[in-house]
Amino acid sequence: MGEEQPSSYQIGFIQSKWTMLGGGFYGIAALWTLFVIELQQTWEFVVESARELQKGHAPFPLEPVSLAIDLLRNQIESIVDAATWFLYWPSRSSNIWIWFVVAYGAFRIGVLLASRTASIRERGL
Repeated sequence: MGEEQPSSYQIGFIQSKWTMLGGGFYGIAALWTLFVIELQQTWEFVVESARELQKGHAPFPLEPVSLAIDLLRNQIESIVDAATWFLYWPSRSSNIWIWFVVAYGAFRIGVLLASRTASIRERGL
């Protein structure tokens, strides 16, 4: 009476379509971009807060409602930048094509290794 689990064939078919059509690369690139953006913004926030504390000022000069609105706006901007990662990265590097080729090559190698690992597991080795 439990829920049916999808067969390994169904999972493999879905994963292969997702990765071979580029959805996997796009998603990983967007996730990596979001991670980089959030890491940069967190670092800037910590450094700026420390500077304000050293000056003897409150680290959060905004009212709670204004702070919440700014955080929401900033998060939306970060998500849009991550979703349009192909526009975000060229503005930060003059060699975007090199990075694109390296990133896509690494993605394809990862897909190849994942498919080999899956086939080894299916054979029970």
